[in-house]
Amino acid sequence: MSGDRLPIAGDRGRLLVVGTGPGEGYLTPRACDLMRSCEVFVGGDAALAAAPAWGDRVRVAGPLAAVIAEIGRHLDGGADVCVLTSGDPGYFSMLAALERAFPGEAVVEPGVASVQLLAARVGVAWQEFRHLSVHGRDLDLQPSLERPCAVLCGGENTPSAVAAHLLARGFVGRAAVGVRLGWPDESVHAGTLAEMAAREFGSPAVLAAFPDSWLEAGGWALGPRGSSEVALSASGAGSGDAASPAAGASAPGATAAPRAAHRAPGVPDEAFERMGKVPLSRWEVRAVLAAVGRPADRRVIWDIGAGSGGFAVEFAMQSPLARVVAFERDPEACAAIRANAAKFGARVEVVQGEAPAVLPEDQAPDLVVIGGSGGHLEGVLAAVEQVLAPGGRVVVTAVTLDTMGTASRVLSAPPWTGFDALQLSSARLDRVGIMRGMNPITLFWADKDGPGVPAAIATAAAARPGGSSPSLPTPSSPAGHPTAASSSREGEA
Repeated sequence: MSGDRLPIAGDRGRLLVVGTGPGEGYLTPRACDLMRSCEVFVGGDAALAAAPAWGDRVRVAGPLAAVIAEIGRHLDGGADVCVLTSGDPGYFSMLAALERAFPGEAVVEPGVASVQLLAARVGVAWQEFRHLSVHGRDLDLQPSLERPCAVLCGGENTPSAVAAHLLARGFVGRAAVGVRLGWPDESVHAGTLAEMAAREFGSPAVLAAFPDSWLEAGGWALGPRGSSEVALSASGAGSGDAASPAAGASAPGATAAPRAAHRAPGVPDEAFERMGKVPLSRWEVRAVLAAVGRPADRRVIWDIGAGSGGFAVEFAMQSPLARVVAFERDPEACAAIRANAAKFGARVEVVQGEAPAVLPEDQAPDLVVIGGSGGHLEGVLAAVEQVLAPGGRVVVTAVTLDTMGTASRVLSAPPWTGFDALQLSSARLDRVGIMRGMNPITLFWADKDGPGVPAAIATAAAARPGGSSPSLPTPSSPAGHPTAASSSREGEA
């Protein structure tokens, strides 16, 4: 099928239904593509946790009539709506209700159902299962005594209650229970039905019951098979590239964006669109900044004084579900940011205006990069400190002594913690074989005290000898020395 947007009459929005899988690490790249094309997200609390950081939220809790009506209002208004379901949309979810309310409109992207994961964890095939649910339903099952059954548990209908109910119905066999499948604290248990009925389990949980005769006939050795953990991020790829649109074809129903054949961090400078004298950060600076800022761990990212959008675009490529906002006062630079975001298929919001006045108070960013401040760095840092999420990080790129002095003085003092700095000096080979030195770039960074710092980041300051922040000089700007008020973005060529 084509990756083009499906034709829908008039200006009505699209209805997308995406399965988020059972837990962390199970969101597919195609599902990410679909989600990134939407502005409204619908689901329960667990499913909404997988949604991108932008857009409106419609929480599913209680009767569906109000939720269906709200979805209809958004669709009528032209918004693309993404309904997120835990597991697979076709497995005891609201897909049937959506199809009745909006016949023929839903574009469905499957996910891994919890029963699939449980079957894999205990090493059995599941195509013969009878599928049942007592989540929000009465515990009144009529199981086949000759074939396995899988039961989604919930509320008072715990796995132990279901196991006892099956025993009372004459079911003879063994059972497996999966609790919080797909999450770091998942647990898998196997034993007789009587053993499962006598135990207590957490939630959410799924139980699969197997007749002894079925296990014996198939030669199934029922039991947990150990961990299947791999070193992947929650988006499905360590670098974020596999979850970005550049990693593969769009899913049916998603709008295909132009793609450039480069991957972050460190996209070659020549791959970016340039406009007039709008500056662009050097690729090596963007690569190191990615190591300092860890954009893949973030939800809301600001790039202040964004120039051509080098930082913002690469961060959006590395963290495709984050909300990335670029602030820039120059209209031509804003056009360059939009052109580069479109070229790389990156979702970047562009806000034209001068910081700190243009910075919103309701987004709670957890990573802020300041590359240009128009001579107002201290005021910009004060504004950022007020809105930065606890555990968030601010990074300042500096060329001038004035910017270095302000950044070191402000960020090395409370309430900032974990202050550090790094200067990058590089040289490039020119056409006649001579290494030409580039302007040194100094990165200053610090964190806002509070929970939420990613583990890899939280331990970085402690690794410094002595565990303390360095004390840097605060130079004065000599007469005639260029200051941050100059037009060039700090850290950009």
